[in-house]
Amino acid sequence: MPNSPEEMNEIIKYFGVDEKINDKVVTVPNAADFQLKCSNNAEKLPILFDTIDNFVLQVGRIEPIKNQLNTLRALINDKDIPLVFIGKPVDDFYYRQLKAEAAMRGNVHFINELSHDLIMKIYSIAKVHVLPSFRESPGLVSIEAKSLGCNIVTASEKFCPIKYYEFDKLGYICNPYNTKSIRHSIISALSSSTGILDETYKLKFSYKNVAKIVYDAYINLIKENNGSNNNISKL
Repeated sequence: MPNSPEEMNEIIKYFGVDEKINDKVVTVPNAADFQLKCSNNAEKLPILFDTIDNFVLQVGRIEPIKNQLNTLRALINDKDIPLVFIGKPVDDFYYRQLKAEAAMRGNVHFINELSHDLIMKIYSIAKVHVLPSFRESPGLVSIEAKSLGCNIVTASEKFCPIKYYEFDKLGYICNPYNTKSIRHSIISALSSSTGILDETYKLKFSYKNVAKIVYDAYINLIKENNGSNNNISKL
């Protein structure tokens, strides 16, 4: 049950799994709640968002794998572009380095963990969400940001299953090791209008569809192992 065919190909490649195993593979995508709306509850956005617009956002744990440093370095000379990082620091050394370089640039804002409701509101007002991560499958933040009308920048197919999740069509792709590539994708996303996800995409990556895929996979496994439906009712 990999999250994408690309992930299964990596398993085959690195663990020497026989390719014949593919007939026993069920791809279970990551899912998002596309019915979720930005509620108008009493919880207010941080005052920061009253003072900035057309900002670049990156949501995620602050650690090397998420590559916030290269996001910052890609925009080091674009000081007019507000850059917002939201996430819990989990690597103190990396966080201190990121903060130090951000202080030299200026116009960089750090917010620790927020409620999911608030983050969804922030997606809806951000111009670009960037995730030049070194490993994602595919990064739920990218799906959520796109679902709320935010342009997305993601890492290339070596680091993220961009074809299965259609990020190569829906977003802008970069080499996470190359700050010029990251900058090019961000600037392109900033200068482009935002698109809306179609209903087919929303259905494919909905919780309802993913739950059905998982349920059917277990039902079929039980049938294969028992040769009957005797134990299905125990699920």
